[in-house]
This record gives sequence, structure tokens and C-alpha cells, in this order.
Amino acid sequence: SSAGGGVAHDFETGGGRLRVAFCADDVVRVAFAREASFFDRSSLAAGVRRCDAVRVERTDAGGKATLATAKMKVRVDLAAGRVAFLDAQGAPVLVEKEGGRSLVPAEVQGEKAFHARQEWDENEDESLYGLGQHQLGLLDVKGYDLELWQHNATAVVPFLVSSRGYGILWDNPSYARFGDLREWAPIPADRLLDVSGRPGGLTGSYHAGAGFEKLVVMRSDPGIDIEIPGGTKQPNLRIHPSLPPEGEISVRWEGAVEAAESGDHLFQLYSNGGIRMWVDGRLVADHWRQGWLPWKDVARVTLEKGRRHRLKIEWSKDQGMETVRLRWKTPAKERRTSLWSEVAHGVDYWFVYGPSLDRVTAGYRRLTGEAPMMPRWAFGLWQSRQRYETQAQSLDVVDGFRSRRIPFDNIVQDWFYWPETEWGSHRFDPQRFPDPDGWVRAVHERNARLMISVWPKFYPGNENFEAMRAKGFLYESTLRSGFKDWVGSGYPYAFFDAFSPGARQLFWEQVERALFRRGVDAWWMDASEPDLDG
Repeated sequence: SSAGGGVAHDFETGGGRLRVAFCADDVVRVAFAREASFFDRSSLAAGVRRCDAVRVERTDAGGKATLATAKMKVRVDLAAGRVAFLDAQGAPVLVEKEGGRSLVPAEVQGEKAFHARQEWDENEDESLYGLGQHQLGLLDVKGYDLELWQHNATAVVPFLVSSRGYGILWDNPSYARFGDLREWAPIPADRLLDVSGRPGGLTGSYHAGAGFEKLVVMRSDPGIDIEIPGGTKQPNLRIHPSLPPEGEISVRWEGAVEAAESGDHLFQLYSNGGIRMWVDGRLVADHWRQGWLPWKDVARVTLEKGRRHRLKIEWSKDQGMETVRLRWKTPAKERRTSLWSEVAHGVDYWFVYGPSLDRVTAGYRRLTGEAPMMPRWAFGLWQSRQRYETQAQSLDVVDGFRSRRIPFDNIVQDWFYWPETEWGSHRFDPQRFPDPDGWVRAVHERNARLMISVWPKFYPGNENFEAMRAKGFLYESTLRSGFKDWVGSGYPYAFFDAFSPGARQLFWEQVERALFRRGVDAWWMDASEPDLDG
């Protein structure tokens, strides 16, 4: 049968239907579902695919069907539905794990669906890359566990690329996970030892000041788990009553960890401020996060059963809230390459064969569309900060670069150039940006470009909000639930439905009228990952 211009072969196996559909000689879709309608669903990831009329030769032997194109082969176990991808000569490139495909019935936010998972046998001789930007300092993600969801610290691209010359596009838009599905857990207290070697916790040295200036107290901590909202003026009793309730603090935890089994252990640090971790004197984690945006760092460390591995963690809080947490995962029972989605009605992925990585990229573009070449100025230096409060501030920065003969091409205007109570109006605050047209013109006269932040978020009352609401383009669950904005104004808010073509058109009309006509060069589509759980 045909599938989007390609060639599909269907197999009844494993209590459902397995479809292997070729979009090109080196691009193939593998999908499994209980219901036939699943195979005709629209795709948010591969919805613009351009498929060829592919010549596929099928041969059946020994309980297996082999589908061969000019560039690769796909072998299907007719009984189990297990799929193997081979090169043109028949050498294995990637093989699904035996029993590695699963659909587990689930109900998520009232929707009856499945948790979908696909596992592949791990290739010892490969590195794995991709899956987006995770701010973890990782290049090769093999052996690590990643959460695939869009938010302020992560931009997900569900495409996994192998050094063996293939890629996997995971075609499911829900929350997903790569790797081991076990949850991160606190290190058991009996596995931690203080500086004297006593089990039960690490020795914590608590200091006033972000640079360990003044020791306040030392104690044994059975774990590291501090998460206190910022702005409190009461002493933080979860840390220690003698520490300043506000201001800078720092803590050093020292001792050892004793593993119950040998192998690779994953450590996860979640914090704001600055944090560093050493195992046996080796620095394995070192990062700094803004106070209002705590995030994760991970380290993979080989531990030996029964051996006491020295552990030291230093954390400094120099602004905002106090957050620091330590979790781990013990060695996985079985090593595998795995992708899992929380909400699905089938397993759906694309295999793209190179073997050159250029060809893998070409296959990805075939499925997802071609990205246009950016203008030359976009490859220069972009100057951005949180945030320029006035038009004069940003122009001062442009002049500073030019006077110092430091080349740069683009300055970014982050949020809140609008009046505080007019989120979504795209209107400039007349006190801080009294001449928007003159400001944009002045940036251009200095041979620079201007990017501006726009949000899909609206406060009630302004003209743009009312236009969106009149057409039913707002997620008003946020308003009904009484959610209040976190910037301190106390205003309720709503996001517009970016999945609606009409809403997108209206949003662009509003932005074009208020900003684009002024000569803005580029858009920062901020808050493209709103948390809508109402």
C-alpha cells in the first residue's frame, strides 16, 4: 500500500498492526498500533515529508520478511514483530530489542491512551547525539537519561543521531524520556558517611556569605534537599536558624558514598547559584544558575561495591531563592537505547540511514522541511541581557561596542518594554521607550540589528486580549483557575491557542501592527513552552 507517497508493508503481529513504510531508499517509518486509524494520523514532526516512489523488494525466509531498497534493508520477525535495520550488504546497523516495544494502557489528564516505549539493542561502538538543547554540558548522550519536554531550560528536538550513521526521529509530541525510566532517588543515608567515617549522612558546613567567609554551624545531613521560595523574611529553619534569613550563604558537604553494587552511577544536582561536586578528588560537576531558574547538572561516575568513595559538594547562594538537591540512579540492570512517551496511541518513529551524517541530516530535512538560510548578520555576535529597561540603556550598549571597535551585529530587547499592566499589548511604555520608531532607527543607523521578545500571553483588558477572547482563541483555563502572574503584579493571564490557524493569524496581525512596521529585524518567541495544566 502507499503511505504519503512512499511504500508501506503491513504485518499483523503482537496483538496489533506493524507498518514499515518507505519514504525514500534510506528513510523508513516504523509504526505499531492496535487501531488502523493510527497510521493515517497527522504528524507535528514529520508533517511536511516529501516521499519518493520507492522500489522495495520483499523476500520471506525462516520466519522473517526482508524489505530491500537500493541503499538498505529492513528485516521483520514475522512472529514477534521485531525490526532490524541493515545496510545494503546485510550488516546490522540497528536492531530493536527483543520484546522492546510496549504499549501500556494509561489515563493522563482524563485521556485514555498508552505509555509507548521502544527499545533498541545498544551498540558498544557508537556515540549518540542530539535530542535538543538540555543545558547539561553533554555532547554524547549515550548512557545518560534525558527528559524531553519544552520549557525554560530545554529546547527538545526528538531526533537521535548515531556515530554509526543513522538517525531516529521519535514522532510523538507528548512528554517523553530517553534512557532509563527509573526515577531519580535520594542517596540512602546509610550509604553516606561523614568526615569521620560514621554512616548516616555527610558533614555539612554552613557559612554566611557566598564565598564560605564565616562558618556558622556544622552538622551531619542525611541528604541534600533544600528548596525554599525566595523573598521570605523569616529565618530558614530548614537550613539553620543562625544563618541570615536573606542574603548570601554557602554550604560545603563532605564525606563519602559507599555503593551497594559496582558500575556506572548517575548523580543529579538540581540547584540555583553555584554548585560543584568532586568524587575521589575529581571535579565531576561545575555550574552556576540564576537564582530564579534552578536547573540540573548530571555526572556519570563508576563506583565500586564496598569501597568508600570520597564525596565533596560546594554550593553558594548569591541571589533569590535557596534550592539545592542531590539525587542518583544506581547502575541499570540492562543497557539499552530507549525512547518513551507518556501519551500515545501507538509507537511511531522514523529510521534515517546515512551512512554519512550529511545524508542523515538530508533525511531529517526530507521529513521535517528545509530550514531557510539565515541572513549573514545573524551569524555575528548577538548582545543580550535580562533586560534593557529603557531605550537609552540599549543604545548606550550599542555605542559602547562601536566605540571599543568590538564587532557585533544584533542587540536583543528582552521582555517588559510594555507597561506593567498591559502584557500582550505589544505597546511600548511611554516613560521608558518614549520614541520607539526613533529607537529602532538609531539602532539601524549604528549598523546593528534589533531582535525583540514577544509573548503569547495576555493580561485582561487590553485591546489585543479582547480581540483574542472575542474569537475564542485564548486558553481561558488560566483565568478561570485564578492563576496569578509570577512577576508580582497579581494579574491573571491567558495564553493564546497557537495550534489554531486563526489565532496565529490574529497574533501576527497584532505583532505586525505594533512592532514589525517599526522595522524590528527578528523575533524572540518567548514563553513558547507555557505550562497549561488548568
